[in-house]
Amino acid sequence: MGNEPQEPRVPFSKRSLGQNFLTDRNYIEKIVSAVDPRAGDHILEIGPGRGALTEGLVASGAKVTAIELDDHLADALEERFLHDSNFEMLRGDILETDLQQISRAENGKLKLAANLPYNISTPILRKLFKQRHLLSEVTVMLQKEVAERLAAAPGDSKRGFLTVLIARGFGIRRLFEVPPNAFRPVPRVDSAVVRLVPILSDPDFPDGKFEMLVSAAFRQKRKTLKNNLDVSDGWVGEQVSLFGGAAELLGGSGIEALARAEALETAEWTRLLTNLIDRHK
Repeated sequence: MGNEPQEPRVPFSKRSLGQNFLTDRNYIEKIVSAVDPRAGDHILEIGPGRGALTEGLVASGAKVTAIELDDHLADALEERFLHDSNFEMLRGDILETDLQQISRAENGKLKLAANLPYNISTPILRKLFKQRHLLSEVTVMLQKEVAERLAAAPGDSKRGFLTVLIARGFGIRRLFEVPPNAFRPVPRVDSAVVRLVPILSDPDFPDGKFEMLVSAAFRQKRKTLKNNLDVSDGWVGEQVSLFGGAAELLGGSGIEALARAEALETAEWTRLLTNLIDRHK
């Protein structure tokens, strides 16, 4: 008995990295099916963990580039997929990774799949917004509450900064929910899988200024758009001052003075930004 082969050690989850590993085979297969990996695809998997999704993605014949921050998990994945020539392991933080370099290596757009750590889902989504021109499709699992905010329609109180930002850059579709007992360790929240399809727009669209405007507008959600913009600083504050105040800016953009940021449609945000920029010319 002492000579029996030992099973490879399974890395423990680390709370500091927000790790909850998907273990339910039914949901693993549903997510892989939603990604729809095919030979010829280049899939970027963020935070592959123990490789629950990676296995199905690699088996499809697609090129799979996995980026993992945890060295112990990365070691285990490299060993597991050692003989799969279509698998590549990158070690590092997705927030510090240039997707342009990964995309350029394959001379094509990336199909992205991820079970996003709940504690950094917002900064990752902001990064994807900025580099959406490199993506063909995004299939991500998020905390259910975040997924609901992303899909919130104008006028919905759940609508916020991230909603408006992502709606400007992606078409959004909620696919299905995943219960806590599908993970180990079991999280205290429900999850949901969402598909984001990049909206191809003017390559010269000022994403940075748009993000500044939306951030200023949602500075305090309970306040009106006018009140938030009137106390904004930086570039937005300077531009609002050129109009003589937010009331004049909103009126010139066809937006009610008492409107709240959550009520605006994407087209109204674009019009508001255009007026801010044009005022400086």
